[in-house]
Amino acid sequence: MRRVLDALYDGAAWLAALAMIEYGRLDLREVYVPVGLLLSGGMDSAIIGQLMQQERATRIKTFTIGFEGVGDYNELADARATAALIGSDHHEITISQRQYLDFFLQSFHFTEEPIAETTIPALYFVSRLAAQHLKVVLAGQGADEPLAGYHRYVGEKYISSVVGLLSLLPLSKLVSIFPRSERIKRAAFASQFTNETQRFLGVYSIFTPQLKNQILRPETRKHMTDVDEALVQRLRGQTGGLSDSLSRLLYVDTRMSLSDNLLLFGDKMSMANSLEMRVPFLDTELIQFLESLPGSFKLHGLTRKYIHKKAATKWLGSEIIHRKKRGFATPMDEWLQQDLTGFAKGLLNKNDAASRNYFDINMINRMIDDHRARRHNYQRHIFALMSFELWHKTFLEGQPAGKYEQYLV
Repeated sequence: MRRVLDALYDGAAWLAALAMIEYGRLDLREVYVPVGLLLSGGMDSAIIGQLMQQERATRIKTFTIGFEGVGDYNELADARATAALIGSDHHEITISQRQYLDFFLQSFHFTEEPIAETTIPALYFVSRLAAQHLKVVLAGQGADEPLAGYHRYVGEKYISSVVGLLSLLPLSKLVSIFPRSERIKRAAFASQFTNETQRFLGVYSIFTPQLKNQILRPETRKHMTDVDEALVQRLRGQTGGLSDSLSRLLYVDTRMSLSDNLLLFGDKMSMANSLEMRVPFLDTELIQFLESLPGSFKLHGLTRKYIHKKAATKWLGSEIIHRKKRGFATPMDEWLQQDLTGFAKGLLNKNDAASRNYFDINMINRMIDDHRARRHNYQRHIFALMSFELWHKTFLEGQPAGKYEQYLV
């Protein structure tokens, strides 16, 4: 019966299946839907791929995306190597900056929220590629949050143990030495808080209070309310059985950053192409088990996803397990140091731009210039501002986003 239910994903095919069942001419074991895999260069999707291929007599189909250029953002070579190891029928697509931007302008029609994630267009295009071959894919999303896969978890583990001392140190000096290091900036900002909830908020913050004061117009600041602290505090209130701050941060991340951001746009970008995307690592019983484990099982010294990597050695070689994590990275940082500067300024500086009503445009322009000159790394800030502008135009103004050329300066 499970296979019959799975057949519902295959559109019109399920009608024929039901008709055949009615007349007793169908062996239920023969009804199935082909399932593919969104394959990155990392180990999470690689493990799923290995297990999928072990259960199939035919080659599974895998799909990945890359960008023009040879920067650290491209996972194509790593994905090809993983596909060769798995033995999958591998498909890939390479998109240009123009393709990316053309969809970025239209993407808020699909996301419906001002989600500022550079991976959204990439996920759309790789989903479109997969949808040309099948209707259901698995993905490796969801392992990083419960298993401590991000750098911020290393920061929380060690900052929490010496936070009282760190709050007394002049960490701003360290930031001035590495002005383009987003990790150092966020760690320095978060480490000033001895209160755990406030420190978690510091980990998430893109715009610090100081930068908010600089970028928001005075009349905008009057109407600002901070609901984030109440949300984090509510989630932390559910972690009574977790003894360390790392485990509590993982719990909060799994229910906030993952569910309200990554899974949301993942579902919308795949369904925009009539593709079902499923995430095996977020099996409810698996998450419950992982959250019962001590934090040291997940972050061991500086090794992230420790127990996960230990288990993965059964299926994968060390080369894949210890590859640098990229996770559908994009060249946005590089683009904003080059010709995308003109697009960003054009979009945010137009006379009818919504940003003029809320933000100090001169401050925004300085941020764009500083990023281009590599004085600071404002990639996430600029992208968030562009995302807000396009979302505002699409939903609050009811206007089409238009074409790339109309925003160039």
